[in-house]
Formats: sequence, structure tokens, C-alpha cells
Amino acid sequence: MENKTAILVLNGKEFDANSFKKIYNDQFIIAVDGGINHIYKYFPDITVDLHIGDMDSCEQSALDNLSIAKTMKFPVEKDYSDYDLALEETHVLGYNNAIVFGAFGGRKDHFMSNFETSVYFAGKSLSRQTKNLFSILHKNKSSIHEEISEEIEETIPCCFSPVILIGEKENMYFLNSSTKFKFSPKTSISIFAGSDKVKHLTIKGFKYRLIDTELSRDNPLGLSNCAVDDTQSIEFTKGVIVVIENKTVVSDH
Repeated sequence: MENKTAILVLNGKEFDANSFKKIYNDQFIIAVDGGINHIYKYFPDITVDLHIGDMDSCEQSALDNLSIAKTMKFPVEKDYSDYDLALEETHVLGYNNAIVFGAFGGRKDHFMSNFETSVYFAGKSLSRQTKNLFSILHKNKSSIHEEISEEIEETIPCCFSPVILIGEKENMYFLNSSTKFKFSPKTSISIFAGSDKVKHLTIKGFKYRLIDTELSRDNPLGLSNCAVDDTQSIEFTKGVIVVIENKTVVSDH
């Protein structure tokens, strides 16, 4: 299966424009409702491939001036969040990896919804591949479809997962399969169970290691670890792992 990545931009107050500039390389762009305001403010020349949501928080100037290839508008009163609808559309269109901006900041209940939705889609096997992030980012953008309708293991030089939330202070990676990383030594990392249980978890390359452990969602055993080796691995047989990389904290462990 071809590995295809979409970049989603949500309306959270915390938008890491610098990381977006580094990562964006003509990928498929999905603006989720008011996330289009961030794109217009920082990157007004970018074409938005899909604008999706109930459109209750969009600035008119963004709608009037941005190039938008396709719009999908939903009722304000609905059973699913705009982010949920956007990830579902990402999946339907054949994009098996999602890099998400604007998921942090603002209301805590909105963040919790974003978190739970990310866990759900990682567990739904939005992707069963882990692949070098930079190789994905330099592929050509795929065309949007008109109608809605063997696992590779590589070291991740910065970070990659089926769903990744990128923020100014931390990144969150929602993993559904064993993955290798290349965090810089002393990077502060926390590892939590996203699903109720994570089976046969083994983590290596960190100060605190686990071997064949069951990690549960109600036990935050993985809080405040740190990378000590040049490469790290997180292996498990079932479940969803959430890895939180603290970008501004140098661990004293």
C-alpha cells in the first residue's frame, strides 16, 4: 500500500507555524473549520485542498482570499466533531497518515476530544506502516478524489506515526504498531496507554526500560522518562501507545 500523508490544521490557539514551514512540502492540506484562519494568517499563498467542518469559526477574510479546492460543510448540530469528520475523510481519500496542527490550546474539553479522536483513529489502523518521515514529506501531493467513497520498519529521524499532533511545546504520537525513534539523548519523553491495555510492551533506549509489560490506561507508569541512546524502540503486540515528546524541556534525569 502506498504511504500517503495529509496535513490537517485545526483551530486550536496554539499553532506552530515554524514547524509547519519545516514540514510542509506540497502535501495534501485539510483545513478543519477555523483552522483555515491559521493558514490564511501565516501561509496565505498555500492552496487548501479540502476545507471541512460546520464552518462556525471561520474568518470571512480567509474564505474570501485563500485558494480552496473543495469544501465540505456539515451542520453545527451533529454527533461528530469536525476533527473526527476530517480524519474520517482523510482515511476515505486514501491518506493513511495524519500530521495535525492546531490541536492544542483553547478549551480543555476540545483538547480531550482531539486526544480521544486520535486514539480512536490510531486504533482503527489508520496506518499499519511506519516509515521515514522525510521520505514521505518529499513525495508529490496526490490529487483529491471526486467521490467519497506488509508493515515497513524504519528508524524515525524526527518522529512519525499514524496520527501526530504537533504543538509548540510538545508533540504527541499515536502509535498502533512497534516503532523506532531517533530522539536526541536527554529528550524528555512520556509513554502512556491510549487504549485500555497495551500488551507485551518493551521500550529500549530510554533511561527507564520496560520488558514485556502490560501497560494500562489507568496507570501512568510511563511518565517522565528520557532518551539516553541515539535510537530508541517501542515494541508492543496490541493496543495504542501515546508518546509525548517535550520539545522545550531538557531532562535532568
